[in-house]
Amino acid sequence: MRMQRIATCLACLLLSLSLTQCASPIAKVYRQEAVTASFPSVLRNPENYKGDTVVWGGFIIETTPTKEGTSISILETPLGFRDKPQKSESTKGRFIVKTNRYLDPMIYSRWRKITVAGKVIGQEVKTNSKTGATYTYPVVQMEQLHLWPFPEAVALPPDYWWSWDWNGFWYGPY
Repeated sequence: MRMQRIATCLACLLLSLSLTQCASPIAKVYRQEAVTASFPSVLRNPENYKGDTVVWGGFIIETTPTKEGTSISILETPLGFRDKPQKSESTKGRFIVKTNRYLDPMIYSRWRKITVAGKVIGQEVKTNSKTGATYTYPVVQMEQLHLWPFPEAVALPPDYWWSWDWNGFWYGPY
């Protein structure tokens, strides 16, 4: 009887831990409100989706403080497990996030992964300074934002490149 109680408690503990680890960092309210339209369809005509809630993510290209708050240019990528942005090779374009808050460009730096929930408020047309081509960016007013942490760095010991060979001789990188 005691072993059965321990097994039941352990199973409940593991289940509760697994459920909390699967949750998206974006609130359920925004995920339920989000339109099911694909990013490319919004990119083609952002005015048709004005006022709609979206949950998008990707890699930060540039963070610019403004008088009104902050503007973040993002390279869109599909969202995967827990709404985390996937590889940048599968991008469909770029979008801009605006917020009334100040977000430090050193923290919200280039190539950080980000997931954003917000309302489409229009579009901005920008010109590439190198090619002269113009691009239309959907603009999203931020409701919620999640900045994904960098992967943990692995510290190697100072003598990592030095080792013993099979014959017991000490050798190094040179």
